[in-house]
Amino acid sequence: PTAVTYQGTSNVTSWLAAPAAIALHEELGWERVRAHGIRLAEQGGQIVADALGTKPIPGDPAPMRLVPFECEERFAAMAAIREAHPVELAITEYAGDHFVRVSAHLYNTREDYVALARACAAYVTHN
Repeated sequence: PTAVTYQGTSNVTSWLAAPAAIALHEELGWERVRAHGIRLAEQGGQIVADALGTKPIPGDPAPMRLVPFECEERFAAMAAIREAHPVELAITEYAGDHFVRVSAHLYNTREDYVALARACAAYVTHN
């Protein structure tokens, strides 16, 4: 399989960090962590949607939202945004439409979504 050709495949960091991550989730409470992620994803999705003048796709039980995004080719758009702005993003495609995937976890902040919103809006404005 092609996965064995990627250097990250042999990286054991996640295995070493897993016990501490599980302990933190247990300490904070799994449902509390999940609820926080869902709320943050909703807020982040709305921030990005507002910047793009659109609406996020209605909720999902996961801490993730999809926001409609206008672009010709998603991989080129992701590369251009990443090069111009200090953000990491995923743009997905379904039935010919593109969406920014907004996801949330404990390490994300509102400011992360503001930065993502600015980056996406700048791309749309200039392309």
